[in-house]
Amino acid sequence: MKGDEPIGVHPDTGVPIYVKTGRFGPYVEMTLEAGDWKLETGKKKTRGRPKTAAKRASIPKGTDLSQVTLADAVKYLSLPRELGNHPSTGKAVFSNTGRFGPYVGSDGEFRSIKKSPSNGLRASDPYTITLDEALDLLSAPKKPPKGVEVVKELGKHPRTGKLLVLYKSKQGLFLKKGLRRIYLPDSVSPDSLTPAEAAEYLK
Repeated sequence: MKGDEPIGVHPDTGVPIYVKTGRFGPYVEMTLEAGDWKLETGKKKTRGRPKTAAKRASIPKGTDLSQVTLADAVKYLSLPRELGNHPSTGKAVFSNTGRFGPYVGSDGEFRSIKKSPSNGLRASDPYTITLDEALDLLSAPKKPPKGVEVVKELGKHPRTGKLLVLYKSKQGLFLKKGLRRIYLPDSVSPDSLTPAEAAEYLK
């Protein structure tokens, strides 16, 4: 199959699907026309030239591209897959696959989907993982990167309810705000730091 020839047409959208290879590996793609733009992205249509949106999905590692079928492509494009709402936050819980493999996420928290004896997952599969399994993964503490250690769990953020964790690296004690590290003054004592005080540093 040539790269400029579609593998087939999506049964729901009627849009051609292509198998392509990019910087981070092979993927499938379909380009949604102006009529589907609002539905897929939630963005309002604007005046002037019609907009299009390319929807892409990674092809699992090790897959023989010559064996990818239309049914496979439709399955890949079903991600991200909404599993339900988180009982604590009310935010959507979803599964997806990305550069580093399959994962679940909710409200800025992400965990890899990896089968292991301890988590009881059937498989590392974003297409079949259930809401309960995703919640179990999201409730597990995130492993810190190399060179970082967890000092203690401070408690829940007084406003957001998210768990506040105090970390330590060579540069000192810090909290995390998204992907950013918020380093604390040297005068801060881990034993006396309260959730309310930590929340002030995160403003």
